[in-house]
Amino acid sequence: MRRRGPGFRLERKRRALAIVTDPEDLQPRKKLPGIVLSEDIAALSAHELELRIARLEDEIKRYKAAVQARHATKLAAENFFKR
Repeated sequence: MRRRGPGFRLERKRRALAIVTDPEDLQPRKKLPGIVLSEDIAALSAHELELRIARLEDEIKRYKAAVQARHATKLAAENFFKR
């Protein structure tokens, strides 16, 4: 078995990291703070409220797309088994 020098692992890791084109891909993703329904919003600024509204609207769009996908799957299964 061939012995490798102490810098081998570091060099291999450096080469593997060089493949990544965007250094931000290496950063851990930050979790967005959760929105709690019915929480007190009196202390939030107008900007913070607008950001929350935008996030909630995005979430609603995502949920609606998931519902449509479920309906499409159900319809396809019903059509398949009707034959």
